[in-house]
Amino acid sequence: MYQMKDERLKWQQLKNTRTAFTFQSIAILGLVIYRGAVDGAQAAFADPLWLVFVGTIVLLTYLNMRISVQVEQTETGKPPGPYWVKVVVALGVGLIGALIYLVATPDWTLFLVFLIGAVIFICFLVPFSLIHYWRLKEIHDEDE
Repeated sequence: MYQMKDERLKWQQLKNTRTAFTFQSIAILGLVIYRGAVDGAQAAFADPLWLVFVGTIVLLTYLNMRISVQVEQTETGKPPGPYWVKVVVALGVGLIGALIYLVATPDWTLFLVFLIGAVIFICFLVPFSLIHYWRLKEIHDEDE
């Protein structure tokens, strides 16, 4: 494969890839929405395209988090705050989510409401933990 040496061409290739990825994501989302409108929401969420779309968004978010940690670390240069604050914030968001589900759907059991709150807590704790770890790693690597 040909190795590009011109930075402008590399940048243009990245822009082209981003454009193709955006088009692909919009097309997949459009197909899922169409399927949901025609066959109902359950059919849309059971569609494998939905899993591809969600997996792609999760992967893109994970990759962008890594870049944003490096950019923020170079701009601010200050160390991350204590980890327990992040755990408390994630726990608070999980509790608020559980309370919203408790009020919005009173026919659900407390177990389901607790499960929803736990999932929200984990979904917030994992990115907070990864960012905290990466920031500490950046600081540790700069010290060496």
